[in-house]
Amino acid sequence: MRRARVERTRSGMDNRRMRRLHQAIGSGRAPGGMAALVVLAGLAFAPGRAGAAPRLTARAALVMDAASGETIWARNADDPLPPASTTKILTAILALESGRLDERFAVSEFAADTAPSKINLRPGQRMQLRDLVYAVLLNSANDAAEVVAEGLAGSPAAFAARMNEKARAIGATHAHFTN
Repeated sequence: MRRARVERTRSGMDNRRMRRLHQAIGSGRAPGGMAALVVLAGLAFAPGRAGAAPRLTARAALVMDAASGETIWARNADDPLPPASTTKILTAILALESGRLDERFAVSEFAADTAPSKINLRPGQRMQLRDLVYAVLLNSANDAAEVVAEGLAGSPAAFAARMNEKARAIGATHAHFTN
């Protein structure tokens, strides 16, 4: 005969006992049940002891209280690091703020050859800015980001200058973009 597997909660109480307790409290058969439930809930959500720093493999990290802006924990938070695809977020912001989403931009030879992440744009192909933004954000497409930069600012260098200006305006004072 097979025995039913008893699943346990994190506190070690098996689920059948938890269901019976829940039914007793809900039916009013457990005197003081609601008070006990409130006390148990309070204990479950009580702040614990501050533990050791979290185990991370990242070179840098920051935990911030969103309401106050207070830094709760940091590791190498001010170290300069490669921005990776955060540049694409700023590219998308500038594209959206341009108000030119329906405008079509031509793909240059340089943009078409941009690697490694790409959607395989062809030189001379024309795409709406809105579609380029989707490609930048959803496919992390460097070739599309290059077309956005050329289309909005004339050159990658001029677009990088706009990115730096925008970064400072939104408080990213330690950011510096180049191409």
